[in-house]
Amino acid sequence: GIPDSVASRGLGDVYKRQVLDNIEGRVVDAPLEGATVFIDFNDDGHQDSDEYSVLTDANGYFAMPQVSSEEPRDRKIVAIGGTDAASGVVLSNFLLAANLPADPADRTMITPLSHVLKPPGGVSSSESQDRIWVALGLDSNIDILTTDFWSDALDGDEEAKEVQRINQQIAIILQAYAAAKCGEEDCFVYDFGYTLHSHFSDQAMQTEIDLTNPELISQLFSQDDNSELSPSEWLAIAEAIAMLNTLVGSDTLDPTSPISSLTIAGTVQSDVITSVAALRDAEITIADFTSQTTPQALFGSIPVASEDPDNDQDGLPDVFDPDDDNDTVRDLSLIHI
Repeated sequence: GIPDSVASRGLGDVYKRQVLDNIEGRVVDAPLEGATVFIDFNDDGHQDSDEYSVLTDANGYFAMPQVSSEEPRDRKIVAIGGTDAASGVVLSNFLLAANLPADPADRTMITPLSHVLKPPGGVSSSESQDRIWVALGLDSNIDILTTDFWSDALDGDEEAKEVQRINQQIAIILQAYAAAKCGEEDCFVYDFGYTLHSHFSDQAMQTEIDLTNPELISQLFSQDDNSELSPSEWLAIAEAIAMLNTLVGSDTLDPTSPISSLTIAGTVQSDVITSVAALRDAEITIADFTSQTTPQALFGSIPVASEDPDNDQDGLPDVFDPDDDNDTVRDLSLIHI
């Protein structure tokens, strides 16, 4: 345990709040080192002076004081920034959140999926969570808030690998949206998680959720009424994300492998995000953005083994080719490209 009260490391102010024990958990896209983690008492996505924070360690783990039992358990726990431990890229505008588990003794996993599954205003409805989970093709019996899917995937668990692929797909959507919206380092897009939850919940009542579908991704972005980007610019970004989500979503690719977590994720976090920001700032045209974010432009110069499969013989290994049979249909969907 820890003392009955603890001095906070807030935003310059020091306060005391009764605590019970540590909240322990992990922040994972791949593990995020040096992310700032805090309990968001007013659900605004910003760390206020009375909101204690800690930093994650090299493997994304954190431990922070548990709030008093008098505090409601419908608080969110938020992680901001950090360095992707797999790719080495600093993610200054990356924000993830989760509901606190109902049992204070449970660990808290803060992931892209936890960010999407938390709805606005209080503890998540298990009905909407389960609906989204199933529409993503996952087993609703798994506890998203307490299961360390990254660790389980590293151990070879196939179900955990599938969850981690979807985590990576959602992370790409979140990172692209943040880059399109934020012109400065301290800009975060907390409410976009609620937008995703609402849209996914509605979508799940009708059909499955296909994160490789550019139409779906474009619809998510179109919920933003204050965007400086045109619908055509958002669609171009959605097309690039759909292509990248096809690659990381392949069931032949281990999401914890260097190809997925280092090469593809690192390319997204650096090259693709740079192109999104340039499009946002009108430094490039849609045509420029499209040419910069083709599979060949992003991955064509990456050294690969000569024996790596290239099914359609186009010079791009299948692992980097979203249409490796050249039938104009993305490999994981029925969407023509």
